Amino acid sequence: MKLKTSVVSFDAHVPPGVKCLQYSKMTKKMYSVHVDNSVVKWDASFAFVTEVFIPPSEDELLCAMLYNNEISADITDEDNTVDDTVLIGSSSGRIHVCNFNEMKLVEVEQTFGGAVIAFKQCVKNMLAVITQDKLLRIYTMKQEENDLNGNKRQSISLTLLTTVKGSKQSPEALCCIDSINKCIVVGSVNVLVMVTWKKLSQISNNECSIDFFTVPKDVASSKTPKSSRQGSIYNQGGHADVSIRSILLLDEVTCVTGDNVGRLMWWDLSTGTVMQTIKSHQASVTSLVSDRTGRILASGVDPYIVTLRLTEDEIWAQSEILKSVQSEVTSMISVPNREDVDLNSLVIGTKAPYVYVWNFHPDRCDSFVTFTPHYNGKVANSERKVLISKPNSVFLHSLGDVSDDSSEKPGIPLKLESACEKLIELTLPEGHVLISSDISNDAKWLCYASCKSGVYFLKLFQIANSKDLQNVPLKTRFSTPVKSLMFARGNTSLTCVFSNGSVLNYNLKEGGQPERVQLKCQNVIRCEYSFVHDIFAVICGQKEIRIFSARNFELICELPVRDAFPAAVTFANDDNQTSLFVQYSDFMHFEFDFQEKRYKKWCKKVQATELKQMVSPSIGSTILTFEDSSLKVISTSQSKLNVITPNNLKRSKDDDDLKKSNKWIQSLNNFKVIRNCCKLSENEIVLFVLPVSEINNVLPAGFTRKAFGT
Repeated sequence: MKLKTSVVSFDAHVPPGVKCLQYSKMTKKMYSVHVDNSVVKWDASFAFVTEVFIPPSEDELLCAMLYNNEISADITDEDNTVDDTVLIGSSSGRIHVCNFNEMKLVEVEQTFGGAVIAFKQCVKNMLAVITQDKLLRIYTMKQEENDLNGNKRQSISLTLLTTVKGSKQSPEALCCIDSINKCIVVGSVNVLVMVTWKKLSQISNNECSIDFFTVPKDVASSKTPKSSRQGSIYNQGGHADVSIRSILLLDEVTCVTGDNVGRLMWWDLSTGTVMQTIKSHQASVTSLVSDRTGRILASGVDPYIVTLRLTEDEIWAQSEILKSVQSEVTSMISVPNREDVDLNSLVIGTKAPYVYVWNFHPDRCDSFVTFTPHYNGKVANSERKVLISKPNSVFLHSLGDVSDDSSEKPGIPLKLESACEKLIELTLPEGHVLISSDISNDAKWLCYASCKSGVYFLKLFQIANSKDLQNVPLKTRFSTPVKSLMFARGNTSLTCVFSNGSVLNYNLKEGGQPERVQLKCQNVIRCEYSFVHDIFAVICGQKEIRIFSARNFELICELPVRDAFPAAVTFANDDNQTSLFVQYSDFMHFEFDFQEKRYKKWCKKVQATELKQMVSPSIGSTILTFEDSSLKVISTSQSKLNVITPNNLKRSKDDDDLKKSNKWIQSLNNFKVIRNCCKLSENEIVLFVLPVSEINNVLPAGFTRKAFGT
């Protein structure tokens, strides 16, 4: 079988940049807040997106923090119910808890101080918050467990202890914060504010110690003679209006700050003096991170990542510079290296639609496009129609037939007889955000689910003459998040799956009230339907995959749980083949027989190390299957189509021959950024490609690529 690909590019949704990143040591999850207000949960081990949540909030989400309740020591392998508590600050001064299970933002505090600029957990039960009114608010935190309709829900309550005026001199707001033990350090303009206490009662009685350390006019390093300083690294001069933009506490008496002129300053908090300065950047240093080796990593408006180490003379010196990041850095976090847990990797969020992962050992920097889940594509195979979904609209196109002079070379786009015709364009009502959409296999039915202000809506249309839509009235308002829509039972029913595992099944022939069912699963992530077998697979929040009948919704079987997260699933489209194919976030591919309830033997020969070399990382994955003379499994990564031929695995005498030949896997490159792909026929695949080439080199105003030396 010669695999040929048909690439059809439409006007796509521009992916959002990153505002902030957070990492949980307890669950090994990573969380990011994006420009489009989406909150994303990642599998940090493999930098793979597991869930995306766009809160129904009119406020702009600005910052996030993970609440550490120090219960990780009590977690056992059997206890998989523990989840992270994510606090989010908004432009209205509200503090929310992000509930991924119910896809809700729960307000826990209204600060009445303007936008929440930053917050930090001080000790186990304390929270420090910086707001736009130039005040530092200190709260006590209490985690509570409520029982709501038989479901246990974790909640946070905040009690205000005191407020501290952040700066005696500055008319501007405070801009950064860090804390360690019983000490809070806040950065402002020309001043560093330190709040310390010994007993909790001192805070509630306004008896905590507050020190103001002014940035000196001459911040020259006292440990390095002027004659031995390098002008490109050390800077002797001060600044008339120094704004501290980032803080990193190294211990109880030492911190390092980054300012608006690209300078790093090491402070002795016991005396309030600056011990050393280094000019590391050309513009504001907005991110400071340390890792387990003790080095410091700094970045900001100019997209250099500078690493600094402490020398034998106890002087910090610049050691490495990463220049592959091509946009303003907004946030950085240190996570365990996926190839060696004893080492660290640096995850970098930028204003451009990329998240970078810098692995120090080996030295490699991977990039991931941070698309929203709403840009997607599906096909109606029998009618050669393509459904394009965006955050606020849905389009239906006709592809037409392939021309006779199309290329016969694998991986070369096919030529169509005519341009793609736009048949239908649906614009969502104002304020609605698309959640999911689907088209029936015969292209006669179209549906979508949307959300506005925490309420979920379902719309169903019957397609007449390929272009005319007839609205079918349904019960359309739901409080539970919609996760998946499927046309099942031979296109005679519409199945709507919710996040809590409940199902509404609409009979398209008879109409009337929908059938209500509760699946044997909770925290639904996504679903995949098999038109041939009339069954569907559900990926659940605890890395589980369960297969259900689409006719009676009974559980057929469960797949064994692996450490990695299920990235993509698909069913074999052959009546005689009872297989579910799964691609995991650690790049492994499996074929599971859901009748015999076991993995096929060829899966054991697939080497994860080989796949990591051939398959580049991706946060959007698709897996397809083709049957010809032999089975071919097609999976996508960020810029590649990867063709796995299991039959070639059987021909290999041993693993050494397999690694040398790599005949079992081939990669087709240069597809820019693949959002997903769909099988159109036995020799055609439609790729949905994101147009990020125009914005992947975004630089701040006033800067040029030449200035960065790239």
